[in-house]
Amino acid sequence: MMILILIMALGAIASVSSQVHCRDPSNCPYYPVHSCFATELGLVCGSRSDVGYEMSNNIVETFSYTQPTTINDTGLPCTTIPLSDELYSYVDYRGPTVIEEDDLHLIGNCSRMSYCDKKKKTCQPKRPVGSRCHHNMQCYFGTEGFPGYCKNHSVCSIREGLPAYYYRSSHQWTLGKQWQSATVAVLATGTLAFCLLYGRQQATHVATRLRWFYEKVYTGTTAGEQARDSGSIPVFQEESGWQRYHGRWWKQVPGLKWVYQRFKRESLNEEVYVPLTHQERVEEPPPYRG
Repeated sequence: MMILILIMALGAIASVSSQVHCRDPSNCPYYPVHSCFATELGLVCGSRSDVGYEMSNNIVETFSYTQPTTINDTGLPCTTIPLSDELYSYVDYRGPTVIEEDDLHLIGNCSRMSYCDKKKKTCQPKRPVGSRCHHNMQCYFGTEGFPGYCKNHSVCSIREGLPAYYYRSSHQWTLGKQWQSATVAVLATGTLAFCLLYGRQQATHVATRLRWFYEKVYTGTTAGEQARDSGSIPVFQEESGWQRYHGRWWKQVPGLKWVYQRFKRESLNEEVYVPLTHQERVEEPPPYRG
């Protein structure tokens, strides 16, 4: 029995002595297969497939849980990152604009857009730029959800000194101060354009009615009636005129007159056959040679 206990103790000591401590993921000998994790024993190298609080090699981020949930985890219970002396040294190394000791109590096994509330011990949504805050881990910026900075422990903002890429991704559209005036201008322009188009249509209709009324009162007939009268069948004095008019009835059909003129033009361009006349031959044909 004592031998078994001794063997187990030696195995535990060997496992502890084989652990590689780190201050950055690149310090691990099997990086990038391994990474740096925060444990009760400190910052220790481990496989990236393990579950735990992994240190990020991104200059914006700090630690993240390796099994984040993609669902809305607001209100779900959470646990915080294990504390150690090496973790406190990491906090001092990164500086207060990135992470403070009070922020360690907010880093939990929540989703990327949530933090672990140290009083309720539940996941709560992070706050965008311009919101009220007390700790850095309560804020985020950008469409990627990068950890924000709680300026003066009061307002969420973006850290200074970051590469331009992070500032471009953190751009947030706002309405601006003159959005009310712009809305009024757009509505006024649209109303004016509608009135002009509608008014033009109505003015054309009114002008047509006035013209019809004038022609009806002063001339007795309208332009439409005159057109119908001019297009009526003419009066024929003789039978031959009636035959000539009705003999080409197909010219009244739309399109057939053009076809007729087309074929007539082509027939005029064809070679005209001239029959031989009964003229006397001046010379006799040569004799046949058999």
